[in-house]
Amino acid sequence: RAGKTLKRQAVSGRARHRYDRGVAIFVEYLCTRASGTNGMTTDEIKQFAWRLERNEYFRSADAENLDIFLANFIELAHASDPSDWSSDSQVFGRWECSEVYCGICDAIPEGRGKLARSHRVLTSWSRQGEVTRAPPAPVELVLGILGYAVGRGDWRFAAGVICMYFGLLRPAEFFDLRRKNIGFSLGNNPRVDPSTHATLALERTKTTGRKNALEFAAVKDSIAVLLLRSCLAGLRPDDLVWSGTPGAFRHTFELALSAVCKTTPGLTGELPAFKLYSLRRGGASRLIEVLSFDYILLRGRWQSMR
Repeated sequence: RAGKTLKRQAVSGRARHRYDRGVAIFVEYLCTRASGTNGMTTDEIKQFAWRLERNEYFRSADAENLDIFLANFIELAHASDPSDWSSDSQVFGRWECSEVYCGICDAIPEGRGKLARSHRVLTSWSRQGEVTRAPPAPVELVLGILGYAVGRGDWRFAAGVICMYFGLLRPAEFFDLRRKNIGFSLGNNPRVDPSTHATLALERTKTTGRKNALEFAAVKDSIAVLLLRSCLAGLRPDDLVWSGTPGAFRHTFELALSAVCKTTPGLTGELPAFKLYSLRRGGASRLIEVLSFDYILLRGRWQSMR
């Protein structure tokens, strides 16, 4: 535990990367586009940004200026057309506003609770936007993607599709999954039915850090379990099931999606709608035909009915 702090343990590595990126985006905004606030000059604003980047202690006046600057940043990102921004500088997307706000609150704890204006603006704009969710992937599409993966000999990619669709895993949970986290249960007749269930122990999820306990998922489709067992053949216990980057997996998914949609009747034109999360939602939609809604929420580890 040497060198670890409660702050580092409470925030995952991915979240830490997003927070640091959000602070860097906001500092760049202050240095390039922020207008004068409370009579501050350009040099004073840059000095303010430098102190923010160094996580220095904020006085009450600094917190007030920070709230104004952050609210203006959120307004600019949402209300203006990105094409109107300077072409020689970075364009800050609307989706980055939450990263910036959370990054500031994490970097400057004493400013938390003093950013009422920016929080109000962020909440108001969030309600204006239309919520878009990944559509559930139909079973015909998933089987086609599995056939594409097996035909190419991409067994690790096939394992990911199985875990997300049949095991209801989130993409980030699969990318952290190792061979030792997957166990198989034997059937009543091992010669005929060598494995009927696969249990997935999840060490890093949205809630394991808060609960300090493992979560478990299961693959109960017998054919999917047999295929998953074949996909994992040859992996050592500490090997990641997917050894590449998340971007490489998404790229392979897009290639498979394009190939399958061109040859599957009824899926033409739906290619842009499907996302990687469509596998998890598609698996839940498939189960709802035969299982209760509450059981699916429990099995998929959903905490709400949205």
